[in-house]
Amino acid sequence: MKNETSKNISIVIIFISFCLFMYVSYKALVVVDATQIGTSNGIYTSYVSTSEEIQQKARNLTQACNDTLCSVESVLNFVTAIPYVTNTFQKSSPKKTIEQNFGDCDDKSNLLISLLHVLDIEAYFVLVPKHIFVIVRLSDKRLLGKKGLWVN
Repeated sequence: MKNETSKNISIVIIFISFCLFMYVSYKALVVVDATQIGTSNGIYTSYVSTSEEIQQKARNLTQACNDTLCSVESVLNFVTAIPYVTNTFQKSSPKKTIEQNFGDCDDKSNLLISLLHVLDIEAYFVLVPKHIFVIVRLSDKRLLGKKGLWVN
């Protein structure tokens, strides 16, 4: 009887361990899938971060804003002011891009999307041959008649 109970407990523990392993493996694949994208030029790796430093920078940049358009413009103006320097050998985190005050399209796009995500503003990477940029959906009457890239 005692031996049968131990056997049943062992089976339950093994089953729970297996389920936990499968769950963790699935979550790891989802994270890798969300941060790495295959392209014709290789694999692009996203360095999006919502670290405390990035959160603080986003709050500082948008403290005077009352709406999404103002927030997006403030963050975009900040990232645009960072000098564009091509650096094909090293990818920089958003924090490092701010610290070194330069970056290429990857670095600046990762910084921009990181700041936008901290502000709960939906934004996406767009990968084109040898370039990357960020798109944001904005619904604001002040944008009527303005030129832009529209993606449905």
